[in-house]
Amino acid sequence: MKCIIRYSGGKFTIAPTLVSARALMVQEYREPFVGGGSVFFAMRERGVASSYWINDADPKIANFWTVVRDHVDDLSDLLFMLLAKHGNTKELFLIAKVMMESETPVEAAAGLWIVNRLAYAGMVAKGGLNPAYLEKNRGVKANFIQNIRRASHLLQGVRITNLDYKEVLAEPGDDVMVFADPPYHEKGKTMYELGEIDLDEFGRVAAASPHNVLVTIDDSPENIQRLSGFTVFRRTYNANMARHGKTTELVAMNYTPPNPLVLPEIGEVIARPADNDNSPQGKNLKIAALSPYQPVAKVRMDRGKHGLFVNLEPGQRNTEWYTPKWILEPLYKAMGNQPFDLDPCSPIKGPNSPVWAKKHFTKDDDGLNQNWHGRVWLNPPYASLADWIRKAADATWCSSMPNPPTEEAGLREQPLCESVVALIPARTHTVYWQDYITNHARVIFIHGKIGFLMPTPEGLVQAKTQFPEGLAFVIWGNHRPFTDALLKAVLRCRGVSDRSGELSDAPWKSYWKHRPHLGVNGQQGEAA
Repeated sequence: MKCIIRYSGGKFTIAPTLVSARALMVQEYREPFVGGGSVFFAMRERGVASSYWINDADPKIANFWTVVRDHVDDLSDLLFMLLAKHGNTKELFLIAKVMMESETPVEAAAGLWIVNRLAYAGMVAKGGLNPAYLEKNRGVKANFIQNIRRASHLLQGVRITNLDYKEVLAEPGDDVMVFADPPYHEKGKTMYELGEIDLDEFGRVAAASPHNVLVTIDDSPENIQRLSGFTVFRRTYNANMARHGKTTELVAMNYTPPNPLVLPEIGEVIARPADNDNSPQGKNLKIAALSPYQPVAKVRMDRGKHGLFVNLEPGQRNTEWYTPKWILEPLYKAMGNQPFDLDPCSPIKGPNSPVWAKKHFTKDDDGLNQNWHGRVWLNPPYASLADWIRKAADATWCSSMPNPPTEEAGLREQPLCESVVALIPARTHTVYWQDYITNHARVIFIHGKIGFLMPTPEGLVQAKTQFPEGLAFVIWGNHRPFTDALLKAVLRCRGVSDRSGELSDAPWKSYWKHRPHLGVNGQQGEAA
């Protein structure tokens, strides 16, 4: 959506990139310096969160957005009346300057909007009339007024406040992401009614925030130091409104975005969290930066037959991670306290296997190339996921479902499996995720890290370190029993967010509604 007010230092051009660079889990989105709201509206249009809170210390800005949300009809009528009576003129500008100070919220909002449209660089408090906007009829136009209605629609249900930014950064919440774009040094003195803020204090408050924080701020050595607990990028952009040509700013974050491919679009990395940084954000960032792609220098124990998917040669990856019981128990309960029909990635067979299943395939069985059936638990090797993900999508599809993931699935009369439930890293940027998960599976992201089981000569034990990446349950096929169990039971252990779109439910909902459970070899068994 195009900005309905112009704001010096606004982020309209970079807003789509910042949306892509958001945190993985966002239940609540906040902006303590909303200004023109470019990033907020981009986030809102993408539906990145379930709740939103925007704030501005300038009471005129906070009042404007509140009126747009709550009184858009009155605001639009007043603006159309003023435009019809005075036209796009200097007289309209002077009247609007007076209206800005009105105690009537709608009048004050209308005055601010008109002055913003006609002033140099949109500077409401300290900008004079720009005659070019009158000559070229660019300032106040009927279609600009009509755009306010779209903004009003996106503001419904949004919390709008006029508080100190520190309150927004500090208030507790679950899976909160904060985008902070404070007034830039020196420019704040001339462009904003309330002037500058104490940037040293801002740095301390941002570092102490318990939330995922994304910051844009002017480029200076002092600001790099203030954000020492963040990963900092330098972005070059064209400062058209200030007519200063090319300039730079800093973009900083205390989390790792789920899509690393977006990071080069922001700019060059110029700083990472200091090694001695003790802030929660700094620690999380360093942990998240690790991944299973990093080689394990040496395997120090004799794992014997437990060496599933592990190459014991020096420099190879360690991908031995087995599922803890607290994750599996709700899934067994969802099946009526029955086992899975198949675990194709098991370290061992029999009752001592970490997953309760009627049949297990080990590395020697090559589970990827075996026939799958019924309800399948899948915890595949994380270093080579693509083929496993493709097989899971293919096995749960048939010709009566639209958009088959593979050509073979589109020709099949019935699915090979009823359900495949997987626990995998949330690598949403990968090709296999886009091809076989986005429109083919139910996805439930897990908040926080998980401690997996690791093999030892004495059996499976709790790993000393937690898995470093964010994880997700991905459920192909008849997902409903498992979805309900996870969102109810697992929520009490870990925060869980369902981020599936409508498409992920429709293809198989009608198929499985009246069909019984597929047992071994695809034979119909007792109804689920």
